[in-house]
Amino acid sequence: MKLLTRLTTAAALIMFCASSRLNAQGGRSPFSWYIGGNGGVLIFETPRQKRGGMPTAGANMMITAKRTALMISVEEGIGSNEQSSYVDATAPGGSRNVTFNDIRKYSMELMAFPLRGHAQPFIGVGFGLMHLHNPQPLNTLTPAERARADSIVTALGSNGFGTFVAGLQLQVSGVAVYGMYQFTTGPDKGKLLIGPTHTLTAGLRFSIGSAKEGITGGGY
Repeated sequence: MKLLTRLTTAAALIMFCASSRLNAQGGRSPFSWYIGGNGGVLIFETPRQKRGGMPTAGANMMITAKRTALMISVEEGIGSNEQSSYVDATAPGGSRNVTFNDIRKYSMELMAFPLRGHAQPFIGVGFGLMHLHNPQPLNTLTPAERARADSIVTALGSNGFGTFVAGLQLQVSGVAVYGMYQFTTGPDKGKLLIGPTHTLTAGLRFSIGSAKEGITGGGY
């Protein structure tokens, strides 16, 4: 998460500095800023649950420059008493069961919008961090064993990923309606999630203007 935050901040600062330089030179900023929200379904799998879905909601910020953009987003898959496990020689049967609730995902993607117009298909690639909220190891026997298991599930419940996104955006003035598919690479072997995740979402984005002109109703 620290790496994602640092890279996100660096990218935003680079864009801001470039925009400020153009403003100082009297030119129009090439960057437009959007914020939005979305909802959909996150499809995942664990060692104890077959591939299935949970509802998800999130927010994002997009900084556009002509036909490219940087999108930064956070999403929360909303679950309850989800089941997983990991190999543990001290547990009965050599496997420690785990429960968790939500799946939180932080992403940053570089996007391309190859076509201009009201209907704009887009694709993007990037990376991010995913972690399980409130993982709880089961069948613990002593306080020391519990403390050890808590530390293990916290580590096994987090993983970095590479990601690909694709979708379609319909834009009218400063409002965009979009649908998007996101694929993330699977975690290393032994984690509490297994295999890739798939997310289908739809949402709205609102223009908050360019760096120079303030709030505008235009697109990009």
